Amino acid sequence: MKRQALAFFTMFSLLMMLSIYYISLPSDLEASSEQVGVMQEETDTEKEGDKGTEKVEDKDTETELNNEVMADSSSSEQEKTDALLNNEAVKEQESQEEEYSSVVLALGYQNSVEIDKNTILVTIEKEAESDEVVSNVLKTLHEHLESSFFIEVRFNS
Repeated sequence: MKRQALAFFTMFSLLMMLSIYYISLPSDLEASSEQVGVMQEETDTEKEGDKGTEKVEDKDTETELNNEVMADSSSSEQEKTDALLNNEAVKEQESQEEEYSSVVLALGYQNSVEIDKNTILVTIEKEAESDEVVSNVLKTLHEHLESSFFIEVRFNS
């Protein structure tokens, strides 16, 4: 009898969890599927361009917020120091991106470089995808890197 009660309680609990999950789903599934369809219609080049623009805007916004914190008289010394260090880190990252981009440009490839934590994303513009290009970029960047980064090479044609 105890096994039957346990099995009943388990099934009842599972049924309750599934019903709560079903109730919490968005009620307008058609509208959300239309949004997904619209999002899928964007081309890859538009997505890449938007990402680059968003990154620059995020850095600018972050720098502006840090400047506001430093200018605010009610901010503590610790907050001001953190904001200053954060601004310096953003500037250092931008200078590294420019340096790595110039290294890849010296190879003869139009490119854009983004650094995100420990990953360097190199996007090669208007170049046919080939293992030779990837190998050249990876080898050259590894020679110029001061620390260990994961390098990702993409092509945008």
